[in-house]
Amino acid sequence: MEREARTLTKADLKKNKPMQFREGSWFWISGMGRIRAEHAAQSLFKGGCRILASWGTVGALDPYLKPGTLFLPHKIYSEEGETYVTDKVLRDRLNRLCAPEVKVMGGDLLTVDRIVTAVSEKQDLKDRYAVAAIDMEASAVARVAANCNIPFLAIKAPVDLPDQHLPIWVTRSLDPWGNLVKKAILKNIFGIKPGDCTQLRHLSRNYHSAQNVLLNVSQKMDYLPFQNI
Repeated sequence: MEREARTLTKADLKKNKPMQFREGSWFWISGMGRIRAEHAAQSLFKGGCRILASWGTVGALDPYLKPGTLFLPHKIYSEEGETYVTDKVLRDRLNRLCAPEVKVMGGDLLTVDRIVTAVSEKQDLKDRYAVAAIDMEASAVARVAANCNIPFLAIKAPVDLPDQHLPIWVTRSLDPWGNLVKKAILKNIFGIKPGDCTQLRHLSRNYHSAQNVLLNVSQKMDYLPFQNI
């Protein structure tokens, strides 16, 4: 999403186009969802990228996955039964680069096709798949990497926690790039419930922590072997 990409560059952002992060390294703002992420990953590979990474935020299912933590999943699952393994060499090297300045946590990640809003559904997914977090894109990028026989890494930071629900009117007011649309907010305004403002304040603080983690990691990326592979 656009706000996630802001941790990689101060330049004007371009959607659905390659943007340079460092010399030899590129990123693509795909927007939410697996179809968009798969298109982005395929485009980057066709453009010459020989390592793919899914970058951004996740919803935490494991109570130990706190705001301000860097999440480097070992395996990526989809609800359709796909399983992908992230590159251990890259994962371990990034772990060493970030620790102890940034707390790093491993575990597994599930990619779903929707924004999970309810605490009860989060618990159900954790019980069913035994994963630490969920997102909406990683398995699609991992699939492209596997089909192209190139390394894959997921670099994530948690925002919403297992005991935090996401107000439905907020999720219905988001555009594909993760931005709130004013007209949509007005349309869904009658769905606002008591306590939503408190939840949003907590989520805002969590998101700020996630942005700081991703920004910290982006400043260390020169030390990963992303170039000329």
